[in-house]
Amino acid sequence: MEQENLNPSYFHDFLNYARPAFTPPAGARSDHWILTEVGRRLNPPVQIPPMEELMAASQPSAAGVGLEELRRRSYVQVRRPAVSFEGLRFAHADGRYRFPDGHGHPWPVGL
Repeated sequence: MEQENLNPSYFHDFLNYARPAFTPPAGARSDHWILTEVGRRLNPPVQIPPMEELMAASQPSAAGVGLEELRRRSYVQVRRPAVSFEGLRFAHADGRYRFPDGHGHPWPVGL
């Protein structure tokens, strides 16, 4: 509530921009600051991009607007296809889904 955020949904086709509801107390750290510090302390270190860059990159291209326009509007409708794969077929020769084990099992056999 004290930091800006992007709120997509699996249940509707809108991307909402959430403005900070209040100013955080003195000394409070943002989620981004915490993740950046954790990443910096790992071995090898993991560099977390600036928050502005992360927010811009996480906005789907189907939203059709940039981050500044989303901030101005507060929400946009994201134009998505009716299905997540073209022609109701998966990208395999027979068009069928493959579980990660490659044999049609959702988990390794024997578990």
